[in-house]
Amino acid sequence: DALIPPQVPSLAQARLVLKAGVREPIVRSLTVISILEGFGAIIRDVKVPDLGALIVEPIEGTALSHLGRGLFEAHARDEAGYRDQGGHKQMWEAARDLALENPKIPADVLLRLMGDRGQSRGGDPLFPQLDKQLYRMLSMMAQVYVVEVFAKRTFDWGVALLSDPEVSAAPEKAGNMVKHIRDDESPHVEYLRAGLTEARVRTLRTEDGKLISGATVVDGILHHILHRMVESRPREQRDDTRSAVVRAIEAGEARASLLEAFDALAPDWAPPRTTGFEAAAA
Repeated sequence: DALIPPQVPSLAQARLVLKAGVREPIVRSLTVISILEGFGAIIRDVKVPDLGALIVEPIEGTALSHLGRGLFEAHARDEAGYRDQGGHKQMWEAARDLALENPKIPADVLLRLMGDRGQSRGGDPLFPQLDKQLYRMLSMMAQVYVVEVFAKRTFDWGVALLSDPEVSAAPEKAGNMVKHIRDDESPHVEYLRAGLTEARVRTLRTEDGKLISGATVVDGILHHILHRMVESRPREQRDDTRSAVVRAIEAGEARASLLEAFDALAPDWAPPRTTGFEAAAA
């Protein structure tokens, strides 16, 4: 829990700007959340290699053995919808539109989001000796797992904010929508936790036929992801939301004093000095 950054804007900051009649920062935040939920569909594109050949111990009956037999696909459909059925992306949009009465959506949200996060992608694999598909699969599972766990703060924030009749036009419907999303996320967290745990307690074969502890690989990947996210996530959220407040003031939609009040309510948080996975990462 100590590694999970606070949601930015905080609940107090969000209430402050909405009560001041400035809606863009919160519309932007809710829209970003919905877009990120939609990105969850990429997990269906993860290739599951021949795990029986790459893992020494048997995997029959495990979550690992079911990844390519429905778990990844079900996860993708939950997040982004499927055909005429909506998923969490559409549910967040509905909650936003109910609470804020179909607000105008900033046209640059997606472009800014891709620009902020695109630069951190790529890089050399941490374990180049592993089969590439296996490494990509475990990395994606760990990445999505961390995002899902971190999202608990986001869900709690969304429920509290959109259920508040002082700032929400539909407190019961909008708040319940986010509660339903939060409930839906539990099986995502648990199957990913199960799969990563199963890989962690097994032995993996490298491409040259050598053996490596699953704990070394899984812990190393988790340390890398956590180290990056606890540093970048709060900063990205803070900068994006604060810039929206500044633009509202510059446009004459709010007094300059709003920014000072907004900053005074910012969460006081610093990431822990360790992630708990350093030994394997080293």
